This record gives sequence, structure tokens and C-alpha cells, in this order.
Amino acid sequence: MNNNPINISTFGDKASIFYTTGGVTANLNENYTVTNGGAVSTSVLVGTNGSTVKNTAKLTTNTNIGLIATKGAAASTAQNDGIIVSTRNSGIGIYTSESTGNSTGTITMQNLSSVGILGKDNSTLTNSGKIEISGASSAGIYGQDSNITNSGKKNRYRY
Repeated sequence: MNNNPINISTFGDKASIFYTTGGVTANLNENYTVTNGGAVSTSVLVGTNGSTVKNTAKLTTNTNIGLIATKGAAASTAQNDGIIVSTRNSGIGIYTSESTGNSTGTITMQNLSSVGILGKDNSTLTNSGKIEISGASSAGIYGQDSNITNSGKKNRYRY
């Protein structure tokens, strides 16, 4: 994906750029920018049913969510070892449901009401990297009925 050769001209509600299932691993390993993901419930990488989605580069996005991991028959994993920059109000860097969300890299949430890592329904959330939030009503990590481990750098608030 060098120099963003994928050009998505229309990005509708609930659209994802990459979707994996059944134990497949998808790795975003080159810098990528999404500027037209402003529709409702959009995402870049989605993994379900035992799959893994990874970011090892710099992902700058205005989609609702950067990486998603959800459970089908088996739990999935969303892994950030690079940089995720969300430019959207109410954005989410990593979202999990009954799955695992890990970040060893940097997650930067630039706008209001945003969450760096959000998990629910018995997810396991781990941050050993850095989460930066800029907008009011935002959180670095938020877990609902989930396990959270944060050994990363302190969140930086800039509002």
C-alpha cells in the first residue's frame, strides 16, 4: 500500500476497508490515511471468529474506529504496534467485544468524546505504549465488564 494506492471514493455507513474471519491475520504494514470515512460506524481493519488485525505502521483515519476485534466462534485480536491517529469526534482507536485489544505503539485521539482503547463483554485490554487524548469527554482506555492492564506512558491531556 505504498503511497496509498487504494482510493476509496465512496465510504458508506457501516463500511470497513479490510475484514478478516476464520483465523486470518491482516497486517497494515505501510502508512495509510483515510480522509473520507466520516459516515456512521466506519472502520479500517475488522477481525472476527479467531482472526487478528494488526497495525505496524502509521494509520491516520477519520473512520469511527481504527481496529476492531470481535468474537465469532473464537475470540479475535486487535494489535497496534505502530501509530493510530484518529481525527474524528467520538473516534475509537481499538474496539473489542469478547476479544483482545493490545497496543505497544502510540494511539492519538485528536478530538472530543474519543477513546483510545474500548472493550466490552469480557474483553482483555492491554496498553504498554502511549495513548494521547486531546478532546474533552475522552478516555485513554475504557472497559465495560473487561480486564484492563495499562503499563504504558501516562495519557496526555491537551484541552
